[in-house]
This record gives sequence, C-alpha cells and structure tokens, in this order.
Amino acid sequence: MGRMISWWLLIGGGLTAVIFAVRWAVRYLRTDPEERAIRRRQEQIERRKREIELLELENELRRQERQLRTLKERQQDDEIDAHTQRIDEIRARLRAARESGSASSAPAPTTSTRTTT
Repeated sequence: MGRMISWWLLIGGGLTAVIFAVRWAVRYLRTDPEERAIRRRQEQIERRKREIELLELENELRRQERQLRTLKERQQDDEIDAHTQRIDEIRARLRAARESGSASSAPAPTTSTRTTT
C-alpha cells in the first residue's frame, strides 16, 4: 500500500513539472522576439544601474575614510566622531545594498556634518 502511494506521488510530481514546463514554453513562444529583446535590454540596464550605485557607495566610503585619516593626523577629535559615524552609515548602506542587490533599497543616509579641509 505504501509503495502504491509513493508511486502516485512520484507520477503526480512528474506531471506537475511537465505542466509547468509546457506552460512556460507556451508563454515564452507567444512573446514577441522584439519584446524579449527589449525586456533583456531593460534587465541589463537595471543591473548596470545597481553596479553604478554600488560603485558610488564604495567611492563615498573611500573618500570619507581618507578624510577621517586627515582629521586624525590633525587631531581634530570633535570632527573625527562625526566622520566615524558617517563611515559606519555608508558601510551599513553598502552592506544592505549588496545583500539586497540594489543600493537604492538601502536606508537613506542621515544628515551629517561635512567639513572642508
């Protein structure tokens, strides 16, 4: 009896997989090749935008770290804390963006004091 049920489950699972494969193939073949090309190009554009956002965050992080080193050399303790906090925020956004795949879905940065040296 147990073997009979497992065979039926196996057959049912196989049929389900075949049905989903056929549905996907029909949907794929019904779409226009131009439409598929447009969709593929849009996906490439979105992927490139995410890459650019990540690069911008990484560049901002490097810039803030460089500025922090300069402040440490000049021993400006009050500004060091603000920059350290800003760097931590950027790292958190960068980590969130990498995990989610998009820098725009990361939390927005808080306002911080920027100093010009």
